[in-house]
Amino acid sequence: MVSSNASERHCKLNVYVKSVSEQIWPRIYPMFSASLSMRGFRFIEYHDNQYFTSMDETSMDLHLKQSVQTIMEHRLLVDNTIPDMTMCDLCHSQDLVLAINFTRKPILCQWYLVAREGAASHVVPFDGDVEIFRNSWESPFVDWEMLEKSDRRLRLKNVHGKSVCVVREVYRREDIPCQSPPTLLPKDITHYVIPDPQTAREYLEIFESHHIRGIIFTQTAAHSVQHDGSRRLHSRLKNLIKDRRRGSVIFHNEFQTYAYCEREPGEKLSHWHVRATYKTADWYFNHLAASIPIVMVTSDEQFIHDFGHKTPNLFVLTMRDYLEGFWAQLVPEIMELYQSLHDSSKNKTKEAFIRRAKKDLTEDSGSDILISGMVARNRAVHGDLVVMELLPRAQWQGRSTGIQNPGEKGSGDNANVSDMMPTGRVVGITQRNWREYVACFSQDEEVGRGDKKAGKLLVIPWDYRIPKIRISTRQVDALKDHRIIVRIDSWDIDSTYPNGHFVRSLGKIGDLEAEVAAILVENDIRVQSFSEAQLLEMPVDTPLSPWTMDSEEVTRRRDLRESHLIFSIDPKGCEDVDDTLSVRTLPNGNTELGVHIADVTYFVEPGSLTDQEAQSRSTTVYLADRRYDMLPGVLSANLCSLVSGVDRYAVSVIWELDRNYEVVDVWYGRTVIRSQYKLFYELAQAIHEGIVDAEVVRSIPELHNLWGTELDDKVQELRETVDRLMQVARGLKSRRVKGGALELESVEVQHLEVHDTIAECMIFANHWVAKKIAETFPNQSLLRHHPLPKEEQFTNLNNCAASRGFEIKTSTNKELAESLDRCVDSKDPVVNKILRSLATQAMSNAAYFCTGVLPRDQFFHYGLALDMYTHFTSPIRRYADVIVHRQLLEAVANEKKKTTLPSCTELESLSQHINTKHRASQYAQRESQELFQCLFFRGRGTEDDQYGIKGPVYLRSKQGEVVHVGEDGAVEWTAGQVIKMTTHVMVDSVLGQQKYDLLDHITQPANMETVAKQQKADIIQEVTSEAVEKRLQLESYDLGQNFPQLKQEYGQSKSSLYEMFSDLRTSALQPPTT
Repeated sequence: MVSSNASERHCKLNVYVKSVSEQIWPRIYPMFSASLSMRGFRFIEYHDNQYFTSMDETSMDLHLKQSVQTIMEHRLLVDNTIPDMTMCDLCHSQDLVLAINFTRKPILCQWYLVAREGAASHVVPFDGDVEIFRNSWESPFVDWEMLEKSDRRLRLKNVHGKSVCVVREVYRREDIPCQSPPTLLPKDITHYVIPDPQTAREYLEIFESHHIRGIIFTQTAAHSVQHDGSRRLHSRLKNLIKDRRRGSVIFHNEFQTYAYCEREPGEKLSHWHVRATYKTADWYFNHLAASIPIVMVTSDEQFIHDFGHKTPNLFVLTMRDYLEGFWAQLVPEIMELYQSLHDSSKNKTKEAFIRRAKKDLTEDSGSDILISGMVARNRAVHGDLVVMELLPRAQWQGRSTGIQNPGEKGSGDNANVSDMMPTGRVVGITQRNWREYVACFSQDEEVGRGDKKAGKLLVIPWDYRIPKIRISTRQVDALKDHRIIVRIDSWDIDSTYPNGHFVRSLGKIGDLEAEVAAILVENDIRVQSFSEAQLLEMPVDTPLSPWTMDSEEVTRRRDLRESHLIFSIDPKGCEDVDDTLSVRTLPNGNTELGVHIADVTYFVEPGSLTDQEAQSRSTTVYLADRRYDMLPGVLSANLCSLVSGVDRYAVSVIWELDRNYEVVDVWYGRTVIRSQYKLFYELAQAIHEGIVDAEVVRSIPELHNLWGTELDDKVQELRETVDRLMQVARGLKSRRVKGGALELESVEVQHLEVHDTIAECMIFANHWVAKKIAETFPNQSLLRHHPLPKEEQFTNLNNCAASRGFEIKTSTNKELAESLDRCVDSKDPVVNKILRSLATQAMSNAAYFCTGVLPRDQFFHYGLALDMYTHFTSPIRRYADVIVHRQLLEAVANEKKKTTLPSCTELESLSQHINTKHRASQYAQRESQELFQCLFFRGRGTEDDQYGIKGPVYLRSKQGEVVHVGEDGAVEWTAGQVIKMTTHVMVDSVLGQQKYDLLDHITQPANMETVAKQQKADIIQEVTSEAVEKRLQLESYDLGQNFPQLKQEYGQSKSSLYEMFSDLRTSALQPPTT
């Protein structure tokens, strides 16, 4: 028991420690006593089951258990704020009590504050922010008049650029939170790292690596990043701290009494920064009672020499030594990044930008603004936020559409330019959006300089919109045939190219894994594994401990397991089944249609680590040979996958439809379902078309154990259900098409009616959910908007249609749909498909938005001809659907409670993030398919004509020659020119003229569609096999037959200090042996 002296402190705190075994108490006592002394308390030891008399002679209540039970059950156990409180007692006679929890980790002493006011109790960690108490009531915990006060003099620049001296009052206190476990810093790491301000500025990119966690940035370092770095660097630091998955914090060392370091008169700022960082590291080391190693990182060699070996387990290292000792073996590429940043920092130049006052933004006229030439770009890079000057109309230009020889100047012929469009020039850059860029060295780059001093050279980015980047590296010889990652550091005003640094190599050009990594980096897709902390939030489902439904949760839901025939129809081999369907005829003759979606929100709590990771990823990424899930596999492929024969939680929308498919009633809510059949598209289509019962039974595993009449009844029931579902879908689609919905098909997709059936049911559910949430939350609902396409985007479609005598009307979606229906060439049925594909390309991209930022008449979805629409049906692979599920469940909740949904501002920011990630996923999927095609056909001849490939045909080479195709099909490149007309292209060469009309195409025999999927699988399998064979063929070195024995005898037990600390940590937590 501890009591503070009233004459020394304004507050009185009493600590009650219940019976502690004689084995545990000796291990706790030294840290317990030291921790109390550091906070200014006096410690008096008492034996078990003895009560005390406080310093002021006030007798304490001996009957504690009733009070403990009341407070703990009401607040602690329900909210799980203090786990396993079996060894803690609290006193109800005090307004504020300090409790110590020894049960989880006896070595780490965890403190909690339990404050009571009347019947209410409030719990926060002891190291938490005391402002919580001060804002609630006048707490006796802190004497605000006894805080240490000092003046801090700062020299700042005002808005006019003049230096002014500012004096600010600084109040220091002892209760600044350290944020050690279980608050923000992670408990599953081997050490904490504290960089000094210079290290934080120069190597923040390294600390952003997901491998390094438990980083403590001092307040001094954060200020240095903000004022001595850049606004962008400071934003990156704030984002790093905000991401709870990274387990990094900012410690306010300048307000902590014992961690504060006063700057000495005449002391250099850099030296004070290092001393202040060490003072913080030393404070943490003692505050945590030496329970975890602390690593301070600095570039001050003299300081390392003086303090590096002063305290065991308090390390002072350079960045190089820290990385080599802890991470070089675990993350080899991190040393390459360090070396590149180190070289770049030697000749770093600062860049100045024009800062302009914010103006009210107005909507543009619907047209892009043309920037013609590099001079007009003014060093702006794709993605930057810029300030522009719109040039006078007389200086407007048209976008070039002509094909010119290299170095050839434009002729000025209007046939080679589009219509005049607004033209401007960049006059300022308000925000740089530089990122990591994939690049490679030019084939003409000089090599053979590997042993010389690093020189400047240009690399060519993967993205053609990014200019060449000048970097400095000594590894030209080793990396000349590699895909590498570079970052832009600056762009001098007198330089043609930006300056950057080498980050790491992805691998050799043409290697499958290197090319896939390049696709992911270019699309800003991060695919690290789910962390241990995230996986601990997931339910357990193993053969030894299978997951079961909660009986109370089941009673709160509508049970559809016995009353409805529920089934799924998905692509063959699909694992993440997130939607199922049901349809039946009601006694009154109406039809009941149900869409049942996996209830992901039951398992993913808002604000949890899993929720934050899902929000960061926003979507599952599907590549040609792999996928990267948005949610851990225990959810996406198991508990939230609505496979047949298993009970699952779902969120359902159930309609009652009359004979004209008008909605009579609709029900939303949480359900319990059991899918009876897992069908695939081709099988469902075949069932509808009447394949024999024996084939149905053979294709459906769920029917294999049935016999006789029961089997016949089940097959007949399934046939009727599939037929009825497709009939209902036809009716729903017919109503929507009459309203102007577009049917835009892809030329390369094999289309079945059952595809339309499933799509129509999902569209119907998304539409009705959008109506419900928009009605309940008119200013903070997440909907999906498909805007009107711009008229100029239809130019290509109109020209192609005109070449065959068709007219396309684009005033409304209904007129466009009717025009496409009339564009049928009886001699060439492919023409209609091509025109529909061109219409798809002319469409604007649909995007998520918050209803509070657009007027009500802009909620529509142009392509689907619906007044509002959202995404509800795929929460396993889209985070937008998770948000919509939460909004829907809030909307239909019976009890009235304060909503925890995102505000309009938060939701709009989140929707922009989801849109970005969604587009990146689409681009990555498309580029992955193109990559596999390229790798498969690389080195193959032209004799194999069994594969249908779609791609551009180039009539002019890079060398300026044009193509001439002879009568025998032979191709010859020769001098000439390409002339583009409205409806055709003319190639005029010395060998003659050749005309290519729009919509000319070459078609394969009709069986190409039936084998397309198998061909795709063959391509993926062969390319993957070749990549594996190459990796197995890497040369190895013979180390001798005695090498394993020598390694075991003399080799290091672990490859890094990180692993060594991990072993020490594990052994320290083992119970003592007797």
